[in-house]
Amino acid sequence: MKTELYYYIALAVFYILSVIFMFVRNNITAKVKAAKAETANENRHEQIDLVKNAINQFIKDAEQMKNYTGAEKKNYVLTRAMQIAKDLLTNEQIDCYIEEQVNLTKEVNTQKNKI
Repeated sequence: MKTELYYYIALAVFYILSVIFMFVRNNITAKVKAAKAETANENRHEQIDLVKNAINQFIKDAEQMKNYTGAEKKNYVLTRAMQIAKDLLTNEQIDCYIEEQVNLTKEVNTQKNKI
């Protein structure tokens, strides 16, 4: 009788410890996954910033090209950007960013001419 009682107590303690262990393990695993995802997200943002800086340089290079139309210059920038962007940005995102930069440049040039 006593042996059975000890057996059930040991079984209950083992069950409780197993539940605690599983809870702690799942909690730690979730935190590790979250930390990895955050690090990957930060790295992605840094890589996107590098790509945007490169696109800005490509725009500057394209502006130095003489005897090319605006569409040809944009195609040059878009092609070069897609070569380095890989899976970071879509073609549409790059195109939108180029348009933003070109419009900003036009605004600055217009304001300089007014002064």
